[in-house]
Amino acid sequence: MSVSELHHRLVAVAVADHGELLTSAAVRGFPDAAPGLAELLGALPALEGPVADVTGSAGGGGLAAAAEDGSEVRIEVIEPSYAAVRAARARFRDEERVVVRPGLPWQLTPAAYSTVLLLPPADRGNDRVRVELLAAARALAPGGAAYAAMHKDLGAKRYEREALAWFDRVSVLSRSRGWRVVRLEGPRRAFEDPAWEDGEEPWRRGEALGAVWWSLPGVFSARGVDAGTGVLLAALADLGEAPLEGAEALDLGCGTGVLARAALGAGAVGVVALDDDLAAVLSARRNLEGTPATVLHSDLDDVLAPSVAVDAVLVNPPFHLGKQVRLPLARAFLETARRRLRAGGFALIVANRALPYERELTSWRRWESVREEAGFKVASKILGNPPVFRHRAFQVTDPPRNPQTTLRYRDIVLDLTVRADPDRIVVHAWNDPSSLVMVSEMSCDEAEAVLEFREPFEEWCEAHFSRAERDAVHSRPSAFVRLLARRDAARFLDVAEDRLAVRCTPGRIGRRPPFLYLDGEELSLADLSFSHHGGQLAWALTLPWTSPSQPPDTRSDPGPSGRA
Repeated sequence: MSVSELHHRLVAVAVADHGELLTSAAVRGFPDAAPGLAELLGALPALEGPVADVTGSAGGGGLAAAAEDGSEVRIEVIEPSYAAVRAARARFRDEERVVVRPGLPWQLTPAAYSTVLLLPPADRGNDRVRVELLAAARALAPGGAAYAAMHKDLGAKRYEREALAWFDRVSVLSRSRGWRVVRLEGPRRAFEDPAWEDGEEPWRRGEALGAVWWSLPGVFSARGVDAGTGVLLAALADLGEAPLEGAEALDLGCGTGVLARAALGAGAVGVVALDDDLAAVLSARRNLEGTPATVLHSDLDDVLAPSVAVDAVLVNPPFHLGKQVRLPLARAFLETARRRLRAGGFALIVANRALPYERELTSWRRWESVREEAGFKVASKILGNPPVFRHRAFQVTDPPRNPQTTLRYRDIVLDLTVRADPDRIVVHAWNDPSSLVMVSEMSCDEAEAVLEFREPFEEWCEAHFSRAERDAVHSRPSAFVRLLARRDAARFLDVAEDRLAVRCTPGRIGRRPPFLYLDGEELSLADLSFSHHGGQLAWALTLPWTSPSQPPDTRSDPGPSGRA
C-alpha cells in the first residue's frame, strides 16, 4: 500500500463501549479516537435536540444519537477538518438523524441548539478554547446546555472559571483519567469579544511579510511567521531575486498563507494553497485576496484533479497531530509534493533539524540541504517521475516508444532510436552509436513470481547473492531489483549469471552507487543503476556497443563518447 493510500485509509476505532467511529491519519487522535471523547460520551444524559457536535472527533456526537433507540434527536456534526468530514460522512451515511458538514464552532447559528458538545483543543492555544466556549454560549437556545470534556493538566479548571463569563452555571459531571466533563448552562447574551459580532468571524490581527496578517483562533502560527517557515523563506530568498518567475506553485498545508504569498513575491504566476483545517483556509483566503492564488479545503491534495502538476512546492510539513509526533503524516506530505511536481520542478521543504527526513527522500531524483539555522533545516528536492534514478540516463523519465525521435530535455538534445519490448525500453542510439542503454521496470508482485521468491527472506538472499552483494541488500524490493538487474546484465553480456556480481561502495543506504563485476573484476565501462519506490522496481544498464551481432566489450575504453 502506498504512502498516500495509507494516509487516506479509513479504519474503525472503538470508543469505549459507545460504538465505533471511522478515522484516518489526518483526523484528531489517530489511530485512536479523539482524546476525551469516551469520557464525554460516558457522562452525557439523554440528549435534547437539535444537537451541535463541534468536538472535532469525526462524529463522536453521532454515537450519542445512535445510543438512544427510538429517539428523533437530530445531530449536526460540524467538522473543521476535511479528513474528519470524510470519515464522519462514511460512518453515518445510513443515519438520517446525523448530518455532517464542514464548519467551525463559531459559525453555528445563534440560539439554535438545545445541546452543544465540545472537546476544546487546548493544544491549539488558550484563545481557541475560549472562543469555542463562547461559541457554544452563542449557539445555545434558552434553556439549552453545553457539555465539554477538558483535561486537568491542560487548564480545565481555569477554563471552567473563565466560562462563567458566558454561562450562569458550570458544573462538573464526572472526573476520569484526568478528564473533567462539565455541563454549562444559562448562556449569557453579553459576549466579551469586540472582534466578534453576529455574522462575523473572530478575526485576530498580526503581522507577516511586512503586512497586516489575519488569522482565526487555533491556526498554526496564527499571528506571524513561525521559526521553521522563517528559515524556509530565507532559503527561498537565497535562490535569487525571482526564483519562481513564471512558475505555478503549490503551498501544501498553507496555514494562513505565508508561503503562498512568498511564492507570488518570488515570481510565481499562480499558487494553489491547500489545508485540511477550515480555519486555516479562511485565514489564507483573506490574506491572499486579490492575488492569483486559489485556496482550497483539502486533506493533502484530495480536491485536485490527477492531472494537476506544478513547477514548485513550498511546504513546512506538520509532524504533530495534537500533542503526538506523527512522522507518517509528514511522510504523506513529502510524497504528495513529489507526486505533484512536474519533471524538473523543485520543492523547498523545512523540518526540525532533529527529525530524520533524509531517509524519506530516497524516492527523489536529487536532494540537498540548502540552509540550516535556528534548529531547522531546509532541503531542496529535484523531481524525477517514478521510477527515479541517480543516473544521467534517467534525466529522460519517460522514453518515447516511436522508433526514431529527437528528445529535448532542458539543454540536452538526445537523438534516439528506440525499440520497445513488452517489459523494457531499449535505446539503441543515444547520441553515440557505440553505446546501448537498457531500461526496465517491474512491480514487486511481478518480481516475486518471476524470481520465485520464498520465505524466509534471509535464506533466500543467501541462496541468490554473494556475501559482498548481500551487504547492500536492505529490503525485499532492494533484493529484487538487484537480482533483476544482474539477470539482464548477464543476458546482454551473454555470460552466465553466476559470473556476475552487483556490489555497492561503503556508505549510507540509498547513497551507495552500484558497480557490476565479472569474475571478480569491475566492469568499469558498464554503468548500472536501479531504484525501488513504493511497489515499483526499475533498473538500467549502459554498455559500450559495437554491433547488434557482437556483445559489448566492457573491458577497454572505446574512446571519447559523444553522449550528452
